[in-house]
Amino acid sequence: MKNCKTNKLVFLLVSVLIFSAFYLPGSVFANTEKKISYNTLGSSIFYGDLNGDENVDTMDYVLLQRYALGVINKFPVGNTKAADLNGDDEINSLDATLMSRYILGVIKEFPVSTGAVYASIDTSTRHQVIEGFGASIAYYQNWLIDHPNKAEIYDVIFNELGLSVLRLNNWYITYENEPSFDDHAKEIVSEAKKSVGEELKIMMSSWTPPAYLKSNNSAAGGTLKKENGEFVYDKFANYWYESLKEYEKIGVVPDYISIQNEPDIETGYESCIFDKDENGNNAVYAKALEAVYKKLNSSMDNPPKILGPEVLGIGYNNFDGYMNLINTDYLDGLAFHLYHGGDENQPDSFNQELMKIKNKYPNIPKYQTEFYRGDAFNTAWIIHNCLVNGDVSMYLYWDLIWGESGGLVTIEFPWDKGQWTTPGGYIIDDKYYVLKQYAKFIRPGYTRVDASANSDDIKISAYISPDNKSISVVLLNTSSNSQTVALDFNNFTASSSEIYRTSENEKAEFIGSLNGNNTLVLPAKSIATVIIK
Repeated sequence: MKNCKTNKLVFLLVSVLIFSAFYLPGSVFANTEKKISYNTLGSSIFYGDLNGDENVDTMDYVLLQRYALGVINKFPVGNTKAADLNGDDEINSLDATLMSRYILGVIKEFPVSTGAVYASIDTSTRHQVIEGFGASIAYYQNWLIDHPNKAEIYDVIFNELGLSVLRLNNWYITYENEPSFDDHAKEIVSEAKKSVGEELKIMMSSWTPPAYLKSNNSAAGGTLKKENGEFVYDKFANYWYESLKEYEKIGVVPDYISIQNEPDIETGYESCIFDKDENGNNAVYAKALEAVYKKLNSSMDNPPKILGPEVLGIGYNNFDGYMNLINTDYLDGLAFHLYHGGDENQPDSFNQELMKIKNKYPNIPKYQTEFYRGDAFNTAWIIHNCLVNGDVSMYLYWDLIWGESGGLVTIEFPWDKGQWTTPGGYIIDDKYYVLKQYAKFIRPGYTRVDASANSDDIKISAYISPDNKSISVVLLNTSSNSQTVALDFNNFTASSSEIYRTSENEKAEFIGSLNGNNTLVLPAKSIATVIIK
């Protein structure tokens, strides 16, 4: 692929172009290859030739700059379409940049001439820092640990997937003065760190406090119990402190915790209701959060970050309802799930609520910590919307593994190979490869930068590495037709590219590098990640 010029070089060369427009013949800096296409009326358009001399040179560049600045309102050729070089029906600095690159020989064709969708990356405008992508192992831990091919499965779910965040259930349960501890996490975290390294982050959510702290003396449903007419917030905080100390002993040290998974719903399995305000009969989430925050920060040298309120969904003003009483000083990030607030079959339906949260809480990191609904392609689209429209810093799929059926990886019955339907005893879901398009190539510490395309069918996001030497660009073709996309990296210097693509017949496969003019093909309903170095 062609090298993109640095800021300084482009500035110097464009200065020469402008100077030459006034003092040199136009042919001194001219790319005279004609690029003719036809509009819907059949009349020819020579894109870039704005003065009618059948060349694209510095004279045309100056005309385009003057038009973009409003100094002139027409061109000598009369047809302003000739100046729309990226085909977005606008004439602005993007077109001027394309013309300067064409004149200098950096590109050989304008996007509008090739019929390609034009996509631009602007590394100067930066957004949220990405903390990671991952999924949960909250159930079926023993199916993984007892599986005869567990070493292979560990490699698949950690190394191959590129997972950088693992979400666990807090299974530390105490019966009054009788600790009982499920230590499956010891092996799972150890194996994960062998694959991922210390870069792996652990998030831990509690599905329920111990039964002895519950109003119904059960792990399922209920709320905190009362003693002397008051909810036992302090004992709940002590439970969290004690559980973290016990997990630390087996090498499991969470980077993030959520004091209650989905506090807004009561279920027949592990759950606990915490109300959003004091109008109900249950313990109040904001008060439980305050108690845990104060306990951990007074008793631990390096307490984990606290995320919350980790509600079931973002619709029905549910998220705001919980946030109204919360002191945001007690939260290091806003966590939520997506089980309402949009339709998984219409990914853009989540945008309104995602943007509402982003705009109301611009200075607090956002985390989507559990979701699984929708097919593989719509999963990619929802991830995109969370990252771009919600400024989400971390995206977690629900079940990394599951038994019998479901999960990114379904583990077949480990104690009887006769029941297996696959040679290895595990099945990889298509959504695994979709998550991989993000997780494998966008690492913790990457920063999302501006990216745009001149077609609504193409969804694009871009992420630059901490050392500013690599960009990962993720593109989705939401249409039912194949699309060619021309990428413009503007002032980012690059010398190599790699493309990985998931489509109907591809599963996060390496397909080569960018074609001439930095183009790639996106089959219908496909997702591609382009690595630029």
